[in-house]
Amino acid sequence: MKRRAHAFPTIMFSLLLIATVGLVVREKKEITPAQEKERTRAIVNAITPAYDAVISFYGASTMSLPEPDDPEYKNAIMLEDTLFLPVLNENLDTMAKLRDATEKAFTKDLANDLFYTRLIPNCIQEVEGRLYATLYDFGGWPYKPLSGDDISVVSFSDERIEYTTILVDDMYPDEKIIQTVILVYQNGNWKIAGITSESQ
Repeated sequence: MKRRAHAFPTIMFSLLLIATVGLVVREKKEITPAQEKERTRAIVNAITPAYDAVISFYGASTMSLPEPDDPEYKNAIMLEDTLFLPVLNENLDTMAKLRDATEKAFTKDLANDLFYTRLIPNCIQEVEGRLYATLYDFGGWPYKPLSGDDISVVSFSDERIEYTTILVDDMYPDEKIIQTVILVYQNGNWKIAGITSESQ
């Protein structure tokens, strides 16, 4: 009987020790604000090539369409009284390629809100396996280039980052633009889930 009485405290101590070790193992290492900033900058720099690959097309389709003196111009088609020109960028010349390229930089939900529902099929259509676009123009890309410089981290986690940065337009150097970006980690990659720009 006495041996059993001594066994109970021993078992409880062992369970407490196991629980304590588990908490220590699960405890996440805190990172400093400077480390958050560096990690955010590295993520932005990694996303930028994918962002740039599609941004000029969505900003003004004319950058990917033939000029009147280009032989490809004769391949233009009329759809519902609107002239559609073939997209010359071979990396974006089908709808599948365009969506794939877009969703390397943006989440599918944001891509749908910013581009797909606004431009397809009114300004962008695929006909017989080739992508065509109208001579649309957003009047200047409203979201501006991404920049990892001079960022201020608003919130930081393993799955979501929000930051702001100040952009300067070369045409209006006295005008500052505050860009706010939300990044999320999806399927092994960081993507843009929100992006706005506001002039000050």
